[in-house]
Amino acid sequence: MNGFNNNNKIIIVNGMPHPFEGEIGYETVVTFAYGTYDSNLVYTVLYYAGKSDHIKGSLVKGQTIMVHPGMVFNVTKTIVS
Repeated sequence: MNGFNNNNKIIIVNGMPHPFEGEIGYETVVTFAYGTYDSNLVYTVLYYAGKSDHIKGSLVKGQTIMVHPGMVFNVTKTIVS
């Protein structure tokens, strides 16, 4: 989304606020965290403070979740050996 306004929900990705509305996918969360998504890497995406049926959890490649105000996402690159 293009900037903050009263209609956007604010999510936190790796400590930084981002306006977003609707359903968010794994790749978008990674892009918010690192500025780009590299399909050759594996990322761990954890979230919390979602709706009651999804208080905390993780996203995997191809998965999406409905955004709720104040959701927090933590994204890390995972080393695959």
